[in-house]
Amino acid sequence: MWFELVAAGVGGRTVAEAKERLTYTEALQWGQYIAQRGTLNLGMRMEAHTAQLMALVATAAGMKDASGKQYTPADFMLHKDEQESDTVNFDDALAAFQRIGHGN
Repeated sequence: MWFELVAAGVGGRTVAEAKERLTYTEALQWGQYIAQRGTLNLGMRMEAHTAQLMALVATAAGMKDASGKQYTPADFMLHKDEQESDTVNFDDALAAFQRIGHGN
């Protein structure tokens, strides 16, 4: 959590500065905020929203993954933790979109 706070400009320019400047209560509050609202990393937030949109489009187009299941946003998130779920490969999902584009 400390690295994410510092990268977002919270508490200082280094982890050491942030630990020195933020009180224990403030650190807990930031932790609760991140747990409730998600990452402070703008790139990851944009990726999550794009993944939601791609899953919505795939569902609307009637696309399914290789196992016959509907796509979920996690299927389109390139930078999620690998331990979160065992989802379909991004390349497979992209290939499915390309097939739709070619009318197959």
